Amino acid sequence: MKKSLLFFVIVALAFALLFTGCAPQGGDAGDGGQTADADDSWNIVEQRGYLQIGLDDTFAPMGFRDTANQIVGYDIDLGNAVGEKLGIEMRWIPCDWDGITLSLNNGDIDAIWNGLSITEERQQQIDFSAPYMDDDQIIVVAAASDIQTKADLAGKVLGLQLGSSSEDALDSDPDTKNSLADIKKYNSFAECLSDLANGRIDAVCVDSVYYYYFDATSQSDFEYRVLDENFGHEPLAIGFRKGDDALQAKIEEAFNELKADGTASEICVKWFGEDLVVK
Repeated sequence: MKKSLLFFVIVALAFALLFTGCAPQGGDAGDGGQTADADDSWNIVEQRGYLQIGLDDTFAPMGFRDTANQIVGYDIDLGNAVGEKLGIEMRWIPCDWDGITLSLNNGDIDAIWNGLSITEERQQQIDFSAPYMDDDQIIVVAAASDIQTKADLAGKVLGLQLGSSSEDALDSDPDTKNSLADIKKYNSFAECLSDLANGRIDAVCVDSVYYYYFDATSQSDFEYRVLDENFGHEPLAIGFRKGDDALQAKIEEAFNELKADGTASEICVKWFGEDLVVK
């Protein structure tokens, strides 16, 4: 009798353990539980108190170092204004632009905000906010150059920034790319334009937002010229890790408030002399 009772108890306990092990660990939607793959991207940043933003600190006027070696620029002002709205600090982290999406996906930074163009290749790697500004991939030559069109680039040497969307823009025009004698890649657009002025290359493919600021502030006597033709139009946006939807939503919500109250436009006029914010 005692052995039978003991056997019954053991069987009952086994069934109890079996069903306990199959029960959801985090609770379901009805009891307020949280699944293991829930998006905590905003909660992590909010609790930490700061957002780490990757940038190329040579990309004026979006984000660059001033004479006091402080990181300043259009995107810096916009980002800091968003941080004030959200009650968090924005920490700007200089990165190798050629590997910046890798830095984002490795968790070294939380977002990319630095004149980042939306391209098909990048869309496969990261998510983007809604566009906030437009950009063109323009072709710059010396004012005295005989290059007038893309066809005239045949047999010439073109410079561009390594890892920039200028590479993608050139790839989208294989006829022009294949006609070039050589393509030289630099760490920054400033180096490209310096080599153009020194006669080491014949033309530069560059973001229009960078070039027009460079041209307006340059102390050099060298004269550049922009071709009527270009390598395409690209919207600029903020880059996020795929799945960080909560963080992206918070940033975009704050940015939309800056557009609505006119702050975004004021910042744009400060850096470009006109309101170029995408409405």
